This record gives sequence, C-alpha cells and structure tokens, in this order.
Amino acid sequence: GSATLYFNQTWLEPPPGKTSALLYHLAYQEKWLTRNALIYLFWPDTFEDKARRNLRRLLSSIRDLEYTQDIEIETNRLRWLVDSDVKTFKEALAGQHLGKAVQLYGGELLAGFQPSNAPEFENWLELERQAFHKSWRDAVLTLATEFEAREQFAQAAEVLERLHRAENADEAVLRHYLGNLQHAGQQHKALEIFEGFKKSLEHEFNAQAETETLEL
Repeated sequence: GSATLYFNQTWLEPPPGKTSALLYHLAYQEKWLTRNALIYLFWPDTFEDKARRNLRRLLSSIRDLEYTQDIEIETNRLRWLVDSDVKTFKEALAGQHLGKAVQLYGGELLAGFQPSNAPEFENWLELERQAFHKSWRDAVLTLATEFEAREQFAQAAEVLERLHRAENADEAVLRHYLGNLQHAGQQHKALEIFEGFKKSLEHEFNAQAETETLEL
C-alpha cells in the first residue's frame, strides 16, 4: 500500500525524496547494505567523490529525524531493522500461513511513491513491486486450490475476488473466480461479475470475451 511510517502512535507520510527512498530501501532489505551499493542505487552517473558526499549529506539529514534513532551506520555499511507489514507478509509466506499472507497484502508495494532523479532506485522498486505482487498472487491461487480441494467454494471465491479486482483483465483468473461462484451456488453473482467484465472489455478495448469464458 501507500508509503507511511508509524511512530509515537502517529502515522506519518514522509515526502517522496531520496531520504525517504533510502529509509524504505533499508527497511525492505532487512540487512547490512554497503555504501557503494547505495551510491550506485541513487547516484549511478555521478563521480565517486561527489556521490559519497551526497550520501554523507543524506545520512546526516536522516540522523536528524526523530524516528530514525535506531538506524545503524558504520564506516562502510548501514542498516535499519524495523517492523513492517512487508516483513510480516514475508514471514507468513515462509511459514505457509497463506490465509494471513493473502489478507496482509494491501496493494502495490510503496504505492504512489516515486522519487525524482533516482532511475536505478525506480528500476529496483519496479522489479520488487512485480515480485511482491507475484508472491501474493501465487499465495491466492494456492489458497484457492486448497479451499477447492475441501469443497469450500465460497471461501475460494472470496480470495479470488481480490485477485480479480487487482488483475481485472486476466480472463483465466476471472474464469477461476466464476467457477467457484458457480459451485458455491452463487450463479446470479457470477453472471453479474461476467456482465460487468464484458462491458468493461467492450468499452475499454473494443474486444470480446474469450470463447472459454463465454462457454462458462
């Protein structure tokens, strides 16, 4: 979801600059990162001496923030170990707690956050967004399959509904969702969902649904 920090029982929305980008990157990585790696991430086309000065200034501004007192900065590396929804999501996946993982996903990673003049960071963030979404997508599909195996079709349809909303142009996901609604005895809702999809497809893409979808 959106980029926010929780500190002293208050939600904060730091400005979308390199200071915030560096903090989010450290929180996401959950490990020591070298200064060289951070210099490449934020100043790949800058001479090394200037890039190092830029990083020192950035770290100086970070030290002045009241919510970063526990950041660890050493001569050649730094890290920021904090709790986050991303960390909890990863732990749920690792422990095969798929239901928890599916519920924790709040949307695109750092949604709406796009600092300027940091192309390598933007590239990194885009790749992580894709990987993060795929992890959630795989969890949804696996959880839905487990519900189906137990003939809990309403529960399968419920988790697939979120995936359909996130990927509303994916007809394979739509068919999976509609099939579970049908097995759950919710044919009326399934037809409503299909009609909405059909209209959206015609309006936005001037296209028709696939034959397999129409047959379903």
